[in-house]
Amino acid sequence: MSNKSNLTSFGSTPSDRQIHHLRDVSKKAFFHFGVNTFTDMEWGEGVEKESVFNPSACDVRQWIKGIKAAGFNFAILTAKHHDGFCLWPSKYTEHSIKNSPYKNGKGDIVREFTDACREFDIECGLYLSPWDRHSPYWGSVEYSKHYNDQLVELLTNYGKIDEVWWDGAGSQDTPYDWDMWANTVRTLQPTAVMFGSLGATPHVECRWVGNEGGFAHDTHYPTIDAVALETEHTPTLGKGTFGGNRFIPAEVDVSIRPGWFYHDTQDDSVKSVPQLVDLWFNSIGRSAMMLLNFPPNRCGLVCDTDIKNAVDADRIISKTFAANLAADGCATSNSVLEQAYEPDFMLDNSYNTFYAAAEDNITPVIEINLPREVEFDTFAIGEKVEYGVRVNDFKVEALVDGEWKLLARKQSMGYLRAERFEPVKTDKIRITVLSAAAAPVIRTFGLYKLPDEYYEAIKAEKEILKDAVDLAHLPTSKIIEEERGVKVEFGGIYPFNTVCFNGTNIWSYEIHAFDGSDYFCVYEGSKPAEYQTVHLPETVKYSYQMKLITNKGDNKNIDIKIFEL
Repeated sequence: MSNKSNLTSFGSTPSDRQIHHLRDVSKKAFFHFGVNTFTDMEWGEGVEKESVFNPSACDVRQWIKGIKAAGFNFAILTAKHHDGFCLWPSKYTEHSIKNSPYKNGKGDIVREFTDACREFDIECGLYLSPWDRHSPYWGSVEYSKHYNDQLVELLTNYGKIDEVWWDGAGSQDTPYDWDMWANTVRTLQPTAVMFGSLGATPHVECRWVGNEGGFAHDTHYPTIDAVALETEHTPTLGKGTFGGNRFIPAEVDVSIRPGWFYHDTQDDSVKSVPQLVDLWFNSIGRSAMMLLNFPPNRCGLVCDTDIKNAVDADRIISKTFAANLAADGCATSNSVLEQAYEPDFMLDNSYNTFYAAAEDNITPVIEINLPREVEFDTFAIGEKVEYGVRVNDFKVEALVDGEWKLLARKQSMGYLRAERFEPVKTDKIRITVLSAAAAPVIRTFGLYKLPDEYYEAIKAEKEILKDAVDLAHLPTSKIIEEERGVKVEFGGIYPFNTVCFNGTNIWSYEIHAFDGSDYFCVYEGSKPAEYQTVHLPETVKYSYQMKLITNKGDNKNIDIKIFEL
C-alpha cells in the first residue's frame, strides 16, 4: 500500500538526484592517486616530473572489487589533484599520464577506473581540482575555458559520470566561471550531482561536512543556508541549519589512513574495524553520506589491510541492520493526519509509506507495542525529507521494569538517525517529538542489535588500554589550558607513545614533548576524528611534560589522555 500524495512540502526539499544519493549510494569510496603517491607529498607543487608516475602493477579492478566486497556502491577518483597532473591523456596539457612511463605513455587511469566501476556495478564520480598549481592559465580569466575544456573531455569520453567533485582548496579568491562549468555538467551529464562550495554554491547538491576527521556533528541537518557554503564556514557546514534555505546533504570525507595519498610510514595507522563502524554511525547515521578514501600504493594497489578492515566493518553494519526487531510491532499515536499515514507505516520497510502527524498537533507521541520482549542496542529513525526537514528535538524511550528509560534525546533527525546505547530489553517503545517546525512526517523506525563480533573488537581495543596508566591523570599531573591547546605536566619523567583527545572543531594539531629545557615536536597531524587516537612513530623515551597545540583558541573541552603502550 502506498501513501496518498496530498501532503504539502515544508521548507527546503531534495531533488530526485539527492534522494538517490542518500537512499541508494550513500556509502562512497574515494581514491587519491597521482604524482603525490610517488613523491610522498599530500599537496604537489605542480613542478613534479611526469616520469615519477609509474605504478609497477596497477590494477584498478582490484580497487573496485575490494570496495564492492566492503559494501560500497559509489567511487570517486582524483582525475586531477592540485598539482595539475592528469590521470587521463588530456590534449590540453603536457602534464599528464601520456608523458609518463606508465604503459609507455598509453595509459589512462580514468578509463581503467570507469570501466572497472561498470564491471562491478559501482556508480562513479570524478574529482577535478579547480586549483591547478601547474597550469600557466590558473588565476587568469583564461583558466575557466581551459578547465572547461578538460571537464568536457572527462564528461564526454568516459560514459555516464554520476558526480563531479569540486574541492574548494586554493580557490577562495580565484575568478572562476562556475556558471560555465555547471552548465557543462548539467548539459553533458544531466543525472550527475555536483559537490562543492564557494562560487559553485548555487549549483551544488552535495556539500563538505567542514572537517576531514570522519564525522558530522551530533546535531546535523541536511538543510543549510547558502551563505555558509559561499564562505566555507566550517562549524555550520558540520551542523547544517535547521530551516536552512537549501537542501544540500553533506559528504563526510575522510581517509582510512592519516594521509589522503599513500605513504608507507602510515601502513600501521589504518583505521580499525571499530573506528570504521563509528564512521558509519557518524556519517550515514547522522543524515549524511560517507566518503572513505583508499589511497593506492606505489604499485597501484590498495593495501590488503585497508580492504580487510573495511570488509570486516561492513559485515558488522550489515548484520546489525539485517532485521528490524520492531517490524512486527503495533504502533499508535495521539496525532495522525489520516488513515493513509498511520504510524505502523514506519515499521514496514517500504520507502513509499510513512507516518504523518496531524497539523494541529505537531509534537506527537508514538508508542510501539512489540509481541514479545526483544533485546537491542541500536535504533534508526528518519524523516520523509521529500516533505521537508521538520523535526528539531525528539527522544526515544523504552519501558524497562515499569519505568520509561531514555535511550537518546537528539535535536536532528533528518533522512536517517542511527543511535547506539547499552543493550536494553523491552516490549514497548515510546517516541516523542518535542519540537518541530511543522507536523512530523516520519518514514522509518527500527530496533537493531550489533553482533557479538563488534563487542569483541571493542573489547580487544580496550584490552590494550586496560593496564595502561593515563599519564595525564596521575595524582601528580596537571592539565593546563593554553591559548591554543593544552599542556600536561606529569610531575615526573615518563615515556609515552599514544595520545588520545577529542578532535571536534580542530583542523590541525602538533604534539610536543619536553626534554627538561626545550619542547620538540614529535607529531604533526590534521583532520582529527571526533575522538582521535595518535600512535607516535617512536616512543618518547622521557619527558617532564607535553603539549597538544591546536589551531583553535577555545580549548575548554579538550579531553586528553596519554599512555605508553
